This record gives sequence, structure tokens and C-alpha cells, in this order.
Amino acid sequence: MKISRYFYILPVMLLGLLFSVNLPAQDCKFYFPTEKGTLLEMANYDKKGKVTGYTSQKIIDKKEENGAQIIIFEQSASDKKKENTTTHTMQVKCEDGKFYVGMNNYFESMGLDQYEENPQMEVVVDGDELYFPSELKEGEQLPDGIITAKVLSGGMPMITMTVHILNRKVGPKESITTPAGTFECYKISQDVEMKTIMRIRTSETSWIADNIGVVKSEQYDKKGKLVSSSELIKIQKD
Repeated sequence: MKISRYFYILPVMLLGLLFSVNLPAQDCKFYFPTEKGTLLEMANYDKKGKVTGYTSQKIIDKKEENGAQIIIFEQSASDKKKENTTTHTMQVKCEDGKFYVGMNNYFESMGLDQYEENPQMEVVVDGDELYFPSELKEGEQLPDGIITAKVLSGGMPMITMTVHILNRKVGPKESITTPAGTFECYKISQDVEMKTIMRIRTSETSWIADNIGVVKSEQYDKKGKLVSSSELIKIQKD
């Protein structure tokens, strides 16, 4: 089975972003770790603050290819006992002054993995990448993004899943403290609309830091009630 993948930035959300920097690739400003051997670990919580699982990313390589800077990393997810771990190798890249990370993570909560494991099926993912300018400004409205996954059997479409990211806005810069330390972060809010047979609307707030990525995130239902959250609990370097 085939699937085109980019990165899920921690934890359940978005974390998929594209950072547009208007600079040569070698001068890209990364909202993501770039040093080989760096490990980030996030804890994920339910609405009551109880741990539901963990997500980690470890940078395993950095290279240049056809003028693009590429960061290759291993992403792992486990349950609250740090068991039943799944691992994928993924990548982000900076090319033509833009830092690309995809939106595929949103399909995780929609059960895409069950189709990936079936050798008789093919999952085709296509759509936009989101982006951030290099210098974020409070009140700035960011472009929307949309991505679609089609599950095929024998070349015929069986299921179509769509994720639309909209109403993306830059909030004030805030100092966020987690078990991993204190970070100066940009606050980003957005709405997420997922559609298969039903349409589900949620919203998210993320706090992102230079050279780290997501430090903290919160997800809300359509009524604005907290349903889950995550925070950075460890940064480790070889």
C-alpha cells in the first residue's frame, strides 16, 4: 500500500505547518529542531488532565538535496504506559525559502492506519501545506489549508476524508513553562473541520517556539470546551 506522508508536529494536532521565510533555503528559520540526535517528548492528556499517551520525535539526519534542506526524524507514539509503540520515519524540508511540514497527522484520529495496514488498499493523500511567515505578528491572519485522503481498493475510491484548517490567527507572544523548561512562544489559534460521512468541527490553540516547534497545545470541541491537551516534557540531546 502506498501513502505520501509528511510530519505530524506534536502531539495530536498540528501540529502540520509550513513556514514561509522569504530567505534562501540555507537561511531558513526553523520552528523545529535541526540538530542531529535531538529528542523531544510530549505528554498527551484528556480533558481532566490525565495522561493518555506520549509522542516523541528524534532527529536522525540532516541533508541538502536539490537546493533544499531536509530534516529526517523518527516519530514514535505510545500509550500511557509507554507501551504499544508505533514508529514512522518522516521528514520536513526547507526549499525556496519555505519550510514545509504536512497535515497528515489529522488523519490519525480518523482511523487511517487500519487502511494502511491492508495490502489490498492504497491511501492517496493530496492537498495544501500550511505556512507561517518568519516574523509572526500579533493579530495576523494566516492562510487556510486543506488536505484530502482517498482510500482505494482495486483503484476504486472507497472512502474520502478531508481536513480543512481555517481561521488561523497569530495571538500574543507568551512565556510558557512545562516540565521541559520555560519558552518564549507564539500563540497560534485555528479551527479544524474534518469530514468523512459526518462533518466534525473543532478548534486548537498551539504555542510554538523557535528551533523547538510545539511546546503546548489544547484542543476544544465546537462549544469551546477543552477535550485534550499536550505539553513538551523532555528535550534530550546526544
